[in-house]
Amino acid sequence: MLAVLAAEFARAMRDEAVSTRNYKEGTLARYLAMAGVSEAILALQADRQRAEQIDKVEDEQNQDPIRSLAQGDGQWVKAEFNGKAYQVRVFDEGGKIGLNKVDDATLRLLLTNLKFSSDAVDTIADSLIDWRDKDDLHGPSGAESDYYESLPHPYMAKNADFDSVEELLLVRGVDRAAFRGNDEYPGLGEIFSVFNTSKSVNPASVTPAVMQALSGLARGETDDLGLQRRKGNQPPGALAATLGSTIVAESPRTPTEITVEARVVDRDERTEVAHVGAVVRLPKAGDGLRVYRWYDSIFASDSDRAGQAGTSGEE
Repeated sequence: MLAVLAAEFARAMRDEAVSTRNYKEGTLARYLAMAGVSEAILALQADRQRAEQIDKVEDEQNQDPIRSLAQGDGQWVKAEFNGKAYQVRVFDEGGKIGLNKVDDATLRLLLTNLKFSSDAVDTIADSLIDWRDKDDLHGPSGAESDYYESLPHPYMAKNADFDSVEELLLVRGVDRAAFRGNDEYPGLGEIFSVFNTSKSVNPASVTPAVMQALSGLARGETDDLGLQRRKGNQPPGALAATLGSTIVAESPRTPTEITVEARVVDRDERTEVAHVGAVVRLPKAGDGLRVYRWYDSIFASDSDRAGQAGTSGEE
């Protein structure tokens, strides 16, 4: 009996030690990732003037990391803070389609290119417009409060702009599969942004997912377009003609609304120990910034983010 008790006590102590070590490593990794977000924002602020002129990259391995971040195309950049390694990337929200600015014709084109059925295209397009407009009149296949209040968990139509892309899940016809996408086609959560207040997208940072939705090209083809643009073989201004879309701006612009993500991975670089991010607005000049949203934890899938949204404010 004493031997059994001693063995159980030893096992419990070992498990507690492992748990404490994992908690310590996770906490340190989280704060390291938070420091990475801050470092990237400070570096981008200091490098704003240089970021407006992105030179052709002959060798990606020798590319200036800050210049790479300034492109806002979501490429991971390795860095260190206090001798500890982390990875950071920046997305330009202007490289996605403005959810509150997209018109009916463009919306139907996007849904068709993403291979939604004709009925789904009509339902989602009409319902999304109905969700944004200020009246209680719905389109032929749309929905207003009378529809939503008839659901098992009733709610009212917003009749105002979207505050987050996740709000799309409240719109008639948009389920989790439509929001997240699949291996072949991106989800609606990947191609829209509430932070892009322009009717056009930035050709310097338009994401491969948006390229696919605008052009109907296969995912591999749009990934290659993004790679060629990064190498300088596909000038941003030529993307509008390549994609055949009028909402892609002809000339690139400096990103202002950006998403900064930082992560810490284990030694085999397969498992994320910590992953945080923030959506911020960096003005073209000056040191001020506005934090729109904070992601305290980001899951492995880009379209399946979870976390706590921080309150907006000046810093």
